[in-house]
Order: sequence, then C-alpha cells, then structure tokens
Amino acid sequence: NELKSDVLIKGRHYSGEEDSPGFLEAVQPRLVVATSVPFPERERVPEEWAEAVRAQGSTLFRQDETGAVRILIFEDQMEATPYIGQATFRSRSR
Repeated sequence: NELKSDVLIKGRHYSGEEDSPGFLEAVQPRLVVATSVPFPERERVPEEWAEAVRAQGSTLFRQDETGAVRILIFEDQMEATPYIGQATFRSRSR
C-alpha cells in the first residue's frame, strides 16, 4: 500500500513520543509543518527528528520558527507560505 503524501501536518503529543520509526519513510512528505513550542520541552520538535525529516529530502516548517503557515493547493501544484522567516515552498503534484 502506498502511503505517500505531499504535506504532513504534525502535532506534538503531550507525552513527547514520536511516530513509529518507519512512518516518515512510508509517507515521504515533501513538506512537514510541525507544531513546536519552547515550553514544555516535550512539546518542542526534537533536533534528531528534524534532522531525519531534512535527511529524507523534506522541507520542514517548525511553527516555533515560522508562526502560522498558509497552504494553497491548486490542481497541479501546492504553495506554502510561512508568516515568519522562511521562503515560500512550492511543489508540483506527484
């Protein structure tokens, strides 16, 4: 079964536990928008996880760095614009 997705919106569980190890590999998102706050620490994006996202070639928008993210989906492409700091992400449909 194919589980691929262009966008993954990732919340943080209060327990601080991460997804199963193969989840990111199975989904292969082009863009990950992840909630992250400085306090409490368990709700902050772990650097190891952020590196794993980037290592597989996904763009990561951490909301502690980007604020809100506007995502526009068109017939053949998608555009994600953070309100703080980073450049707009653009991608053609798979």
